[in-house]
Amino acid sequence: MNIRTGLLLVSLWSLASAAAGQPRVARVDPPFWWTGMRQDTLELLITGNAFARALVSTPGEGIRILATEAAAENSALFVTLCILPDAQPGSRRLSITTPEGKADFQYVLRAREDTYPYCDQEYLNAWCAAILQEYPRLNIVGEVWMNEAPSIASFQRGNRLAPRRESALPTVTDFPLYEALKKTFVRKEGIHALADCFSMDFCYPAPESLLTFADNHDAPRLAFMTGGDLRRCAMVLTVLLTARGIPQLYYRTEIALQGGSDHGTLRADMPGGFPGDTRNVFREEGRTPQERDWFRSVRDLLHLRLELPALQYGKFVHFTPADEIYVYFRILDSSTVMVAVNNNDAEKKISCSRFQEILPAGTTLRQLTGTGRGDTLAADHLTLEGLSTTVYEVVR
Repeated sequence: MNIRTGLLLVSLWSLASAAAGQPRVARVDPPFWWTGMRQDTLELLITGNAFARALVSTPGEGIRILATEAAAENSALFVTLCILPDAQPGSRRLSITTPEGKADFQYVLRAREDTYPYCDQEYLNAWCAAILQEYPRLNIVGEVWMNEAPSIASFQRGNRLAPRRESALPTVTDFPLYEALKKTFVRKEGIHALADCFSMDFCYPAPESLLTFADNHDAPRLAFMTGGDLRRCAMVLTVLLTARGIPQLYYRTEIALQGGSDHGTLRADMPGGFPGDTRNVFREEGRTPQERDWFRSVRDLLHLRLELPALQYGKFVHFTPADEIYVYFRILDSSTVMVAVNNNDAEKKISCSRFQEILPAGTTLRQLTGTGRGDTLAADHLTLEGLSTTVYEVVR
């Protein structure tokens, strides 16, 4: 081997050794994070190789490196960051430096856009309008977690409460009704909370298009909030499925599973269909006797709503509550449905004379829910079970 060949091999060996010692980034977890979070520290897991004696730095504004620690095999690096309060969304360059070399990578901070009000309203308006122009029968729901009707209404299409902010959003989440249901049936503050909520419907361009619900993925389940009181759960679901709006049922409501208050139990799997499940509630034999009864009750209510167009599209007319009894009607053409909510523990008898504009003398009712289901009654005096929401069809 001549001198020239030997020098070439030595040079190639030196380059290869240097390359093998260079730090290399294969993956970063989490791949991005958000600005403006309450918890301002974040730990990154950087996987790759050659991280021995690594130091991490960044010239980017809004981030400070707090600590760096390499795993024993030098194939992983733990980096603790502090995201400063004034950090702006965008990409930052982070550099990993070792005695053998340097590796750079980009880390992205994003603006957190959670519920609808967080987002750019001008952009969302244009987006909704474009989608609905292309797909006019499609519906779009925006989650607006506010508890007052005027605030919610300002985000709905056609609203007159925020003239400077146009909206093309057809449906908004009805958090005021959610709060009213809790006040009335969970906290037991009285039936007026429910009636007062519906009394604010004049704020909305289209109250019939509101998304109504009793619980969701961010809130305790209905059965948990009522402490497993299925009578009160039934009252809530009957109101939800007979009042105005587009009802949403959270999964597992149909078998009244309670869950807990933390997000892990709020969003737990439906028992059945997953490896290791001890039972399958998708089949009747997998449900407990109580779950079977409750499932049938929910199914019957859903069928009732499906069979009576007035419950889906009818005008909503309600009367001021009296003695913790609240009565409302759904009216569509010649079809009328009456709903009576008795928020008393005891049975109550009511006179229908104050509803005479809808139930004139001689009117007949057919009871559709409760122990008297199927009975035909004269619409003069009615007996309501304690803690019940009873549905009647006006026969005329």
